[in-house]
Amino acid sequence: MMAIVRSIHSPDLLDMRAQQPVDPGNFRILVQALIGPEDSDAADSFEWCICTPRWLESHLSASRYEFGHGYLVVNHYSYQLIADAIESLCEAQPGTTWAEVAGALGRYGRWEFQGYEVARRRSHESAQS
Repeated sequence: MMAIVRSIHSPDLLDMRAQQPVDPGNFRILVQALIGPEDSDAADSFEWCICTPRWLESHLSASRYEFGHGYLVVNHYSYQLIADAIESLCEAQPGTTWAEVAGALGRYGRWEFQGYEVARRRSHESAQS
């Protein structure tokens, strides 16, 4: 099964193709990609914080640490570079079902349903107690 990127957008840049951060070499933005199985029009949401090494370095000088899940680090802002990176990631994820592919993608970005089954099972178990 192949994952297909349906759309990519950012609340920080309303038009990611036409706009760019104030400093394209030193930025951090949130990006949401709608990705779904090739045999369906459905899509799930995956999010990444896109940042540069310069932003990370300046951020770390003000704080002692930064967690890494859900980050994509690029040298400079380029919509095409970001889109290509996410598309390449999708192409590289193995799986025979959408749940397997989406779970694999969720190891790199924040998947809207990450942990959903576990949370639902825990909620069900607590209700039975």
